[in-house]
Amino acid sequence: MKSNNILMVVDSGNTRLKWQGKSKSGRISRGNVAVREINNLSGRWKVLAKPDRLLIANVAGSVVEAQLIEICYELWRLTPFFIKATSFSCGVTNCYDEPDKLGADRWASLIGAYNIYREDCLIASLGTATTIDTLHSDGRFLGGVILPGFDLMKSSLSKAVPSLSVPEGRIVQLPRSTPDAISTGILIAVVGAVKELRSQITCERGMEPKLIFCGGHAGRIAGAFKEESVIHQHLVIDGLLKIGQLG
Repeated sequence: MKSNNILMVVDSGNTRLKWQGKSKSGRISRGNVAVREINNLSGRWKVLAKPDRLLIANVAGSVVEAQLIEICYELWRLTPFFIKATSFSCGVTNCYDEPDKLGADRWASLIGAYNIYREDCLIASLGTATTIDTLHSDGRFLGGVILPGFDLMKSSLSKAVPSLSVPEGRIVQLPRSTPDAISTGILIAVVGAVKELRSQITCERGMEPKLIFCGGHAGRIAGAFKEESVIHQHLVIDGLLKIGQLG
């Protein structure tokens, strides 16, 4: 049987699962579902052409991994490959103390950013968790930080302090209501973390890094920076496609 030469990649995050299929002629399919609706995935995928290879970056846990393995086998008799961070790949050097402990999504994002931008970057992924990673123009990933995402910060306050279980507030200067105080405070916390990492890179390198934002809250935080920044919503996917080119 003639091969379709199709590479399919999947970004299995904590909240959403995204995929893209690509053949030698270019992109052929793209979609996403909520992770909690993964049982509907077979119906979405059964209309796709059978991929020859399937790469997955999964941070949603072992139960989701098992479901993905089962779906891929039932549909295509195909065993997916789950990527793991390594010491080096696609031009990126992983300087984590234990390279294999870096999340697969962060690793793919770093590979995507290096191969697209080739300059000092600060990559802020704003989803269920917020990660902010530093990448030098020579491909060295020197580290980053992890903090709760916007929604997780708010829900943590609500659970720990019932009186702070309030509706979504506005982002304003000098908030004068509890909802506004919480929403504005969360934004300031994340913006402050980005500024601190940016300052560290600038002091070391003598120039400011490119700011790259991705994830569900990317637009919210990117608007807080007047200087040039980029919203790149499929950075994990782009990194996986690059990894897939290795064969």
